[in-house]
Amino acid sequence: MTPILLIPCDITQWIDENTLAFISIIVGVIGIIITILSIVGIKITLPHTRKWRKEQIEDIPDAFWGYYPNKNYIQPYFTFGDTRDNNPQLLRDYFLKKVFIKDTAEPNIYCLLGDTGTGKTAALVHLYADYIHSHSAKSPYHIKILSLREDKAFEKIDEIQDKKRCILLLDAMDESPMAQNSTQRSDFDKAINEVCKNFAFVIITCRPQFFSDDKTESEKVRVQKGYEWFPYTRLRLSDFNNIQVQEYLDNVFPSKTDCHLRQKAAKLVNKNAFIAIRPLVLTYIKDIIESKNEINTTLDLYDTIVQRWIQREMMRTNPDNLEERTQLWWNLTSEIAQYIYQNRTSKYKAPNITENELISICKKQGSINFKVILSSLRIASDASPLTLFNEENIHQRTMLTRTGDLFHFSHKSFYEYFMAYRFLLHPYDIKQVRGIDFALTLYDELFDAYHNQRHDAYHNQRQKLVADFSSISDIEVADSLFNVGYGLQNINNFSKAKDKYEKALTIRRQLADKNPDAYLPDVAGTLNNLAALHSDTNQLDKAEEEYNEALTIRRQLAEQNPDAYLPDVAMTLNNLANLHRKTNQLDKAEEEYNEALTTYRQLADQNPDAYQPDVAMTLNNLANLHRKTNQLDKAEEEYNEALTTYRQLADKNPDAYLPDVTQTLNNLATLHHSTNQLDKAEEEFNEALTTYRQLADKNPDAYLPNVATTLNNLALLHSDTNQLGKAEEEYNEALTIRRQLAEQNPDAYLPDVAMTLNNLANLHRKTNQLDK
Repeated sequence: MTPILLIPCDITQWIDENTLAFISIIVGVIGIIITILSIVGIKITLPHTRKWRKEQIEDIPDAFWGYYPNKNYIQPYFTFGDTRDNNPQLLRDYFLKKVFIKDTAEPNIYCLLGDTGTGKTAALVHLYADYIHSHSAKSPYHIKILSLREDKAFEKIDEIQDKKRCILLLDAMDESPMAQNSTQRSDFDKAINEVCKNFAFVIITCRPQFFSDDKTESEKVRVQKGYEWFPYTRLRLSDFNNIQVQEYLDNVFPSKTDCHLRQKAAKLVNKNAFIAIRPLVLTYIKDIIESKNEINTTLDLYDTIVQRWIQREMMRTNPDNLEERTQLWWNLTSEIAQYIYQNRTSKYKAPNITENELISICKKQGSINFKVILSSLRIASDASPLTLFNEENIHQRTMLTRTGDLFHFSHKSFYEYFMAYRFLLHPYDIKQVRGIDFALTLYDELFDAYHNQRHDAYHNQRQKLVADFSSISDIEVADSLFNVGYGLQNINNFSKAKDKYEKALTIRRQLADKNPDAYLPDVAGTLNNLAALHSDTNQLDKAEEEYNEALTIRRQLAEQNPDAYLPDVAMTLNNLANLHRKTNQLDKAEEEYNEALTTYRQLADQNPDAYQPDVAMTLNNLANLHRKTNQLDKAEEEYNEALTTYRQLADKNPDAYLPDVTQTLNNLATLHHSTNQLDKAEEEFNEALTTYRQLADKNPDAYLPNVATTLNNLALLHSDTNQLGKAEEEYNEALTIRRQLAEQNPDAYLPDVAMTLNNLANLHRKTNQLDK
């Protein structure tokens, strides 16, 4: 008997209800499995992630530990440095949520710009930490942070593994020892661009003053990949807004009992807007409030911060004779700053100092034991290797700290603060002012304070200066202004250099009115430098007036003491002749060159080593003038004598005089080309080219333009003598060099590119290569 299958009347409804129930059971089981797996996965991966994050945080180089962790840290905003939307954006969110999630083959290079003390380093360190805390070991990118102020920074960058999957954070581009050296600046630009192109993302911090202007900045900050150039994306840190300042003050003064301090701090910040511009200063707001000092300038702020730091260290070690010991400690720290400055400017090393160097400075001070300074640095001074104590917030509250085996200022602005004082107190130690713009800002405020002190307005303007200016003389102040002005002129900061020269000139004129024998030479020297500055900036009437006054003074001095002042007379004559040649007053220029030459010949008879170079220089200048006025026989004779002298000098000192030999050869060859002495011209151009190539191998920035110029001149000669194959080869090489130079500096070298292209086109037309 066949069994009977009972089926519900509504078969569709029966299937739907049972299927849904079955699916629900399956989904529930899958959910339970997923939950179990998730719990198991978290238990397995969480310790691994924690371990990875701990290792990554511990991997922060010692130089950055002063910036992390900071419980009061306020996340900064930035704006784009180009023409894009300039609405402020939160730095952390921009990179973590928009940038570091991309996968691109193109270089992603960012330049984070901000003035001294605006928080560039802190922003970079916290971005590093935020990335670590929001990612795991399985993240698509790993991250590294390094400081370019270290001597071996590029070596450490080279050691990084898997660069294509690495986010590289580089701090302090403007503080790189290589970048500080003007002769290595171009090499540094090439090196930084070369390393950047190998990483997934690169963020570099830098002060905007590192670049001479925005145009130069946009030319320098770019990286080449293949045949394309990719510009850096320029970001500028924004000043703290009112909300950020209030948030920071709430963190520093959290309790109700601190309410009056918080209000006092807010009032101080509102009164002094530059506090909000420099978050570094905000970290010392408690010290500033507790000091009860009158704060009107940035110098007041740093005076207060430094005084409070020193007093805190003195109280810790010995509270007796606090004022005297505070001054002694200030002097010691000033000596440390000066040692670092001298070491940097002479050897272009990172701003560090060794333990032995510190001991030596302490011994010179006499009253401070090295163990005391180590104590203030939170460093053990027993026989074992020096170790850093791990005290909370310790790096935020110390002026000096240690990285590895080296000591350095905890922030560059403190180093520059001491250098501002030293520039006024020790004017003869000034060497160069490149890369210390904040020191120059403080120096200006310091000069104003000193000036007020001398005019009895001082006590009404600000509290007592940290350093004692009672013993500094007016002539030392004038010398300080002059030397700072000279340093500024050397880095083409003409407006500030002019200001310093003019202040120095005013003081020196006042001194010369009382004692002309002693101070008139300084008046003439200042006038000479001011005239050179005005000549460089095309203020030629002013330059002529100043040169003439300097010349008059130096002639008077030379009548009384020719041995001392005749060289100055000859130098000013040469400068004035250069100016008159520039303004087409050629008769005056010739007369002045001739008098300068006669004087230098007399001096060279007595001291050839000292004055033969000046004889050769003046001969060269006079020959250039005679060539311009078509007195070609005279010009040829003068070039030949100059060349003979430079060859003799180069035999003894090739590094110093080979460039002069080569330049004179080029001048002589050009003259011989114009007078149809073509064999001589070819021989001289070839010798000049060979030497310029040798010089360019050692210093391409200085001499590659000369290689290109000589190639162009030689090609013109070969074109005139129908050696067209040689001419084409030389034009092409000159064109290649000038195109490379124009990529770095189009304003300077694009005209040369155009000229060489035009010459090459004329040659191709001559050889019937009309398509070219």
